[in-house]
Amino acid sequence: MWEDESQESQREVGMLRRKKTSQPVKKDWFYFSAGLFLPLCSDYVAGRLLYFLEPHTAFHAIVTKLIEVAEKGMKFHVSIWRNADDALSEAKEEFGHNLEKTRKECAKYAREFEHEDVCRLTSELNDRKGTLYQYLRYGSEQTTDGGEFDLQSTLQAVDRIYFGAVLTIPDGPKTLFNSNSPLKHLLMGSQFDQSKNRSLVLRALRWRNQHLESYEAYCRKLDHERGERLKQLGM
Repeated sequence: MWEDESQESQREVGMLRRKKTSQPVKKDWFYFSAGLFLPLCSDYVAGRLLYFLEPHTAFHAIVTKLIEVAEKGMKFHVSIWRNADDALSEAKEEFGHNLEKTRKECAKYAREFEHEDVCRLTSELNDRKGTLYQYLRYGSEQTTDGGEFDLQSTLQAVDRIYFGAVLTIPDGPKTLFNSNSPLKHLLMGSQFDQSKNRSLVLRALRWRNQHLESYEAYCRKLDHERGERLKQLGM
């Protein structure tokens, strides 16, 4: 037994490895939202940081990343509100890459998604296949002959979508997810923050960001409430 474990520890692991299940497994709203939340936070930070550092050379990477943030943020928001037993399949089959349809569903629960800049962003991202999204990813698409893109306006809309998605959900999930958010850890200088260039990332996040100050205030409120609970427990 020990020999087998030693051999296993020394085995070369591939660059990417997927752990397969024998059968498809349903992902309910909590499983799906929890899995989506970390990539959502990471993508948001990455998109803003890259825009801050090199908006011209990395244009296509940035705009694609921002659209991914919008899609993930709205699906996260919808999943929590709808509480579906098979949220992953629902997100794929009902919405696909149709951000306009997803936005309209989000707007049933929060007015942030009715804002003009959000509507302008999703108006051309209005088919399940994600035609414009595919064009931006690959540089060509069979039914698309170019386009026009305003990166600054896109960023402003995505800022609104991201913070709308994580702040306009029911209180329980809102507290749970934001208390464990990598973005919150970064902003608050938490012991759980793993950033290596915190000051640079903070500059990128705060640059022309109309929503970050209120989110930081919310994060401080969470920390204060946690501190009060710990005092009550004598910790």
